[in-house]
Amino acid sequence: MRCPGRTDIEARLRQVDDDGEGGTRGPAARFDDAYREIRRSLIAVETAEFQQLYEANKISNSTRRRLQRALDLEEAGLGD
Repeated sequence: MRCPGRTDIEARLRQVDDDGEGGTRGPAARFDDAYREIRRSLIAVETAEFQQLYEANKISNSTRRRLQRALDLEEAGLGD
């Protein structure tokens, strides 16, 4: 059995992530993009829910801010 060389590995990575020519995104990159988009949508829903809970006096402002900060950090970690 032949051990893959550097060019074989690079070709495989391009296949999975990018074709390296025209910028076509591979399945792994599209999955990552879809995950980030879905998670950002969920963060927006959670933010709205925290605001509603705060306005209904179900949570304090400090609790809302703490929860929002956690979401903000998570969203920042998602990257582009």
